[in-house]
Amino acid sequence: MAELKSGPEAIEAYQRALAVKPGYVLAMVEQLREQSQLCDWRACDLFDQYGAELGVTGEAA
Repeated sequence: MAELKSGPEAIEAYQRALAVKPGYVLAMVEQLREQSQLCDWRACDLFDQYGAELGVTGEAA
């Protein structure tokens, strides 16, 4: 059984998955989650990039 990755290894795995399948929503969401857990603020830029594909619109309340 494969070991689940976390942290930077997981982020790299999600980036590889998205390179192969750019619209892979699960990889987008999990990459954002993993980066937020690490306080990796590049996730803010990714959120702007992925937001439309994830169906996020409007401003936060």
